[in-house]
Amino acid sequence: MNRLKRLASLALGALMLAAPIVGLAASANRQIFYEDPWYNLGSAAAFGTTCSIDSANARCAVIFQATSTDAITHVTTCSASATALGGNIAQVSVQGVDGSGFPDGAILNSGTAKLNLIPDTAWTTGSADCTEHALAADTGSLTIGTFIAIVVEAAPGGTTPDASNKVVLNLISNMQASGTNRYAMIDTNATWASADKQAAMPVFGARASTTTYYGRPITAFSATTLSTTVEAGGMFTTDASWGSTMRLSGVRFIGLGPTASNTLTVSAYSGCTDTSPSQLTTITIDADMVSAVASNRTLFEVIFSTPIDLTMGTTYCVAVYASGGSPTLIYIDYKTNAGMSAKYGAAGMTYVTRNPSGGTNAFTETSTRLPRISLIITDITEPATTGGHPGIIGG
Repeated sequence: MNRLKRLASLALGALMLAAPIVGLAASANRQIFYEDPWYNLGSAAAFGTTCSIDSANARCAVIFQATSTDAITHVTTCSASATALGGNIAQVSVQGVDGSGFPDGAILNSGTAKLNLIPDTAWTTGSADCTEHALAADTGSLTIGTFIAIVVEAAPGGTTPDASNKVVLNLISNMQASGTNRYAMIDTNATWASADKQAAMPVFGARASTTTYYGRPITAFSATTLSTTVEAGGMFTTDASWGSTMRLSGVRFIGLGPTASNTLTVSAYSGCTDTSPSQLTTITIDADMVSAVASNRTLFEVIFSTPIDLTMGTTYCVAVYASGGSPTLIYIDYKTNAGMSAKYGAAGMTYVTRNPSGGTNAFTETSTRLPRISLIITDITEPATTGGHPGIIGG
């Protein structure tokens, strides 16, 4: 039976999603947007405020909601820099959250869900990177929807951090306001306060021993400059449990626009890593038909003249190249591909690039890179029995 689904607040590039869904009768003018407003058009794609563990009272935290009962076994912090002078300077712990939205100081699992005396050499010295820390004991089973906090602070009994023996964490990103379900805090006087709460998306990671992941363990934001010899986009595999087919009508992507007298060509392919990928549909957009030029970052929406039906359980890619004018496609680098899955299934869309000259070159995949490109789906042919989709709330 054909039914159209309208999805809200979904991740760019995500095909295996966890977000609200509402069932709607089929209608030609309704669309599905795999969309996440996680970007800031007004500023460069970069990290924002850092948190320095550089004194006995310095600490930072990330607060988020449990989405599974699985016990957290590892947490990931992302450093902007570290000074490795030899010393155990930090403690990482998982705590409860009080009614004011602050870490409550009660380390989970009877005080054991922590890792004391982390040496400053655990973090990459002098450059940005993410480090995963195995807790001495897991958090114990969590209650779904409960707020919990990852706290990084000076290690009790360790080397007191100071200006020359410290770690500086990339705690938040400029790319999006944090919202209600995850936010960061920075404290310098050993007393949490409302003023410690930060406005932008925290950069962190956490995982259970299973496949439950949290956060954004991001190492870099950057962009690919598109040209006649550089085509870039995302590769994905449609979820066979959704049905038999879904109709791809267009794409959205984030980047810099082309300058006048240039064009953007957007295409969908099968056999992306084959020697000669099969082009399924394509459209070329003139620079005069876009709202922004190369100096302004924007969200582009491109509708194919010929929509195509994608077969579920099959791998495809969508990509864009330019005739000139230095337009770009923004991407985000993660520490691991598994860490990408915390972004509403973003591990299902990975970055690919190739030289499109002649149309006979295979795409090369970077499995830890998330392209800022998404799909516009206008219909799904569901299974004969309809009971909702795995990973989606509702049905």
